[in-house]
Amino acid sequence: RAKDLSARGRDAEALPLVRALLAATPDEPVLLLEEAKLLYASGDPAGAAGSAERVLLKSPHPTEACPLLGNAYHRMGDPGRALAAHRRCAELDPRDPVMAFHYANALEGYGRLTEAGTVYASIWNSSPGLAGAGISLARVLLHQRRDLEAARVAGMVLKREPELPGALVIEGQAFAASLLQQGITRIT
Repeated sequence: RAKDLSARGRDAEALPLVRALLAATPDEPVLLLEEAKLLYASGDPAGAAGSAERVLLKSPHPTEACPLLGNAYHRMGDPGRALAAHRRCAELDPRDPVMAFHYANALEGYGRLTEAGTVYASIWNSSPGLAGAGISLARVLLHQRRDLEAARVAGMVLKREPELPGALVIEGQAFAASLLQQGITRIT
C-alpha cells in the first residue's frame, strides 16, 4: 500500500505505513530505504540522510542508499558531508562506475574540477563505452580551458556514438574556444 501511495505522489500518506512496519523490524534495510526515499521526497533531507545512513550499516547491498545519501546532505546545504557520502559510496564498490560517476558529479558541482576530472578520466579509461564519463571529462577540461584536450575526448566519444548530442555540443564548444583563444593570441 505504501509503494502504491508513493507511486501516486502521496508520500506523506505512505510514510506512516512504512514507519509502522519499521516499528516491528527497525533494522530492515528495505524499509529503511523506503523511509529514506519518502523523507527525501517529502522535503526532509535530514531524516532521509539518517535513514540512508542506517541502510549503509544494515544492508547487504549498502549502495542502494546511494546517491540518495549524498543528495540529502547536499539538499541540507552541507557540501562536506555530501562529498564524503558520495566518496564513501564510491568506495563501497570501487569497480562500480555509477557510484564513481555520482562522486565525480558532486565534485564537479562543488567546483572541484581537478578532482572531478581525475575521477571522470578513471571511469572513461576503465569503461570507455560509458559516454557520459567521456562527455563529463570533456566538459571539465573545457571549464579548465584545456580546449584541445576537451575536443579530443569529445571526438573519442563521437567515434563510438556519432550522433550523441552532448558530445557534439562539447566538441563544438571546445573548437570554438580554441579558435577564439588563437584569435586573441594573434591580436596580442
